[in-house]
Amino acid sequence: MDLPIIDILCQAKDASQLPNSMVLCDREQWTSDVELYAPGYLALEAEGRGGEYPLTSLTVPASIESLKKQVMIKVQDPSFTHPHFSFIPPGRFP
Repeated sequence: MDLPIIDILCQAKDASQLPNSMVLCDREQWTSDVELYAPGYLALEAEGRGGEYPLTSLTVPASIESLKKQVMIKVQDPSFTHPHFSFIPPGRFP
């Protein structure tokens, strides 16, 4: 049996197999992201029917472009530290 997508992401994170920007996320953020970009997918997956997800249900990028994900709010906090990530505010790149 295949693992649920969120479990796959968690295992990949634990095995250091994710790009640095994804290491900043956790189960809660990934769950939120999947629901944002593929509404209803997790419910179908829980029923063992993830392969039946209609691709026409994927979110249109223009409808979410103004949303700011929790992980971005977290990394922009001046007290945030992570050994594999540094946030450089716009206009501050050397």
